[in-house]
Amino acid sequence: MGAKPPKVRTMFESRTRALAAAMLLAVLAGALLAPSAQAHGEESAVFEMAPVVFLPYAKAPVLTFEGLAGSGAYPPFGMWTDSDSGVSVEFLHDNASLYVSLRNPNPGWIALGLSSDLDQGMGFVVVGMVNGTVVAEERWAANASDEAVFTAPANSTGTAVQAANSSQVSGGLSADLRLALDTSLWSLEPGALYPTLVAYNTTSESFPSTIAGSEAHVLRSYVFRADDSPAEIQRLFAEDISPLPGFVAIGTITAGVAAITVTFARRRER
Repeated sequence: MGAKPPKVRTMFESRTRALAAAMLLAVLAGALLAPSAQAHGEESAVFEMAPVVFLPYAKAPVLTFEGLAGSGAYPPFGMWTDSDSGVSVEFLHDNASLYVSLRNPNPGWIALGLSSDLDQGMGFVVVGMVNGTVVAEERWAANASDEAVFTAPANSTGTAVQAANSSQVSGGLSADLRLALDTSLWSLEPGALYPTLVAYNTTSESFPSTIAGSEAHVLRSYVFRADDSPAEIQRLFAEDISPLPGFVAIGTITAGVAAITVTFARRRER
């Protein structure tokens, strides 16, 4: 009889510890799963299933005011084209700068938007006509959508565009750009996906104040690492392998560990 009170206390402590461990693991699982589902609310949902475009890596690309030197300097897999309008964007980066070729064969403006935090908004480089001259300027949009309104970047120091050559070509607009990967508009790191938006107009070259009423394509951009295999990366995305299954797997494993912990504790109590 004298041994029972300690046994009751031991069983209570074991049960409490098991429940505490299960609750802790459940919280950890929730913390891991939450970013993939709730990080940016409705806006992120628009980008989650968007087509992926690639930003290939090159050690020492050469940018001139007529685009990248050499034929085929932009890798074919680093190009996005809208088959209906002919609008195209080509990408390349060297871990410091992002090289972009924007082409709108129609008499209208074109804009490229990138975001490293949709909660904050999206940074844009917009190419359009101002007082008869084609210019490439930085803009900001608080909401990344097909109704985005462009404003002057409040925190930008004007360093996102490092070099630019914008002109009218065969009735359309063209721009070759060198952009910083890390600016107040965005911060792009290799090995990650970023919400991207390509917007354009096919009838108005005037510098726009909003995307509303124009074409807008939602994309996701993967920034290549120096040691990434282009063929392997393209295969992974072709098979629709994304970060989300990884979060689900971690959450499932965590929940399983919690269940095992509770079961083991109960068996010890018997």
